[in-house]
Amino acid sequence: MRSIGYLFTQRVPRPQGIVVAARSLVTLSPCLAQFVPGDWSIEWVRVDDREAAARAAGVPDAAIARTIAWVTERVDPGPIGVIGPLPTLALAYELGGVAELGAETLLLGMALADADVARFVEALAPPPHVGELGERRVARLEHSPAPGECLGWDIVGFDHGRAHSYLCNHLAPPIAAELGFEPDDNALYRDEEVAHAIAAWVERGEVGAEPCPWFAVAVTRYPWPAPSVDLPSP
Repeated sequence: MRSIGYLFTQRVPRPQGIVVAARSLVTLSPCLAQFVPGDWSIEWVRVDDREAAARAAGVPDAAIARTIAWVTERVDPGPIGVIGPLPTLALAYELGGVAELGAETLLLGMALADADVARFVEALAPPPHVGELGERRVARLEHSPAPGECLGWDIVGFDHGRAHSYLCNHLAPPIAAELGFEPDDNALYRDEEVAHAIAAWVERGEVGAEPCPWFAVAVTRYPWPAPSVDLPSP
């Protein structure tokens, strides 16, 4: 397995129009969830309502300014400044303390199967004058994911600006109808082989999904608040 980064988020109440059994979602889709770090946490990125995005990500008002300062100081802006996840679990724990995130917050790691890494890096190579996607930067570090609780697999499409989930593309009903697979009570898929089969089917373009490379992404949960033990090296 190859890590593609760590981030914080909140469970999302199932929005109207998302047809899954789960009442709350664990999702990597920025269309449905807010993240720490996220676009809102970079001072020079234009965001419609920065404070609302920070609150949705679980950051209390008193910690918003210092969270923005922490993230902005550490971002490599590149040509267009695409933010991505954090490269190590230790750095995630540091940011979580700065942001004063509550115990209900999810600290998640994302990872790809080894067989998908080369395709991921090649497919998401940035064109001229476009910044590199953060997940690709982390993948190129060649870190294995830290051990944690695997919640399941999300089905995610990546382009050069943001990620797209099977959920925000409303693909759960056709996946169930055509392939016979249902997500679990986190709106993730439990079985790795099933997740890879779904990602391959979505990428064939027969269901009108976002026209980008699609991958099965392992979603791992880590203890939060931070445990009082030494963290494993990446």
